[in-house]
Amino acid sequence: MLTYNAKLKTNNPENMDLIMKLLHDQKTLVNMASKLEFENKLHSIKSLHEKFYFPAREKYPNVPSQIVIKAEQESLASYKSIKSNKHK
Repeated sequence: MLTYNAKLKTNNPENMDLIMKLLHDQKTLVNMASKLEFENKLHSIKSLHEKFYFPAREKYPNVPSQIVIKAEQESLASYKSIKSNKHK
């Protein structure tokens, strides 16, 4: 897998602020999903989605729903990766 770093350029500072806020909210949502998944031992996307999606949408109504769903998937993928690499 290749990774690239790109510098974002916007026409005005408000757009950059919106992007940075969205990225911050996405990071927060991944952390919330991860905590819920770890505490409740939720190992499927369906069980995580049932417990996480609506509370997250209520807490962050301005975040697009796809960001919430991708946060769930990213959290689940991280734990599966940790497990397959035999980390504790």
